[in-house]
Amino acid sequence: MWVLMELIFLLLAGFVMLALCIAIAWALMVVLRIVAMLGLAAILALAVGLGFAAAGADAGPATLMGVVAFPLAVWMLRRRSAGRSRPFAPAVQDNGLRVSYAGPVESEADAPLGAAWERLAAMVPLENTAPLFEARAACVQLLRVAEHTAIDLEIVACAVFLRRNLPEPAGRNARLWARADAAGRAVLSRGIVEDTVRLGVYAMREMAREAEHDRRADGDDLTALRNHIAARTG
Repeated sequence: MWVLMELIFLLLAGFVMLALCIAIAWALMVVLRIVAMLGLAAILALAVGLGFAAAGADAGPATLMGVVAFPLAVWMLRRRSAGRSRPFAPAVQDNGLRVSYAGPVESEADAPLGAAWERLAAMVPLENTAPLFEARAACVQLLRVAEHTAIDLEIVACAVFLRRNLPEPAGRNARLWARADAAGRAVLSRGIVEDTVRLGVYAMREMAREAEHDRRADGDDLTALRNHIAARTG
């Protein structure tokens, strides 16, 4: 009898130890995955910052773009990791509960772009619309800058790129969405978010470059003015 009880106790202790080892191994895997994701995001952000520095930007704007790129890289890596571990939640029908975009909107001349953004947002799950809204706000700001400049060809080229390359993906995604099952719609939703985030990063990069150019131009003008004052009053 005592031998049987001792055997049962040993079996229970073995199961407990096995469960404990599995839990520790799982926790270590989670920690390592998080560390690897943050490390890769930091490398990507550093690459963005160094790219701006190599392009001639000062340390301040280059650092700012690296800081902005870090959370975006973390988000994209997290979504990719989540997409491999669990199905991407399909977008739901709008029953009056969809979060509305509250950022800056396109001008009347760019109304097709606004319609395209709304069309894309309707195919993205509610909990994943924030990056899309941020990308739209950045693109709207760039379009407004482009309306008041004809000198900065890069800003103008970015605006043309947005006008030409946003409505078409919205239409193609909508046509595929109408024929796709839940798994297919999940893939489309994930692609929409990733593509729009890239557009937002492109717009922010060009606006940061434009702001740096304006800052340098203002500094040169101020230096020239101060030299003029000094020459006249010296």
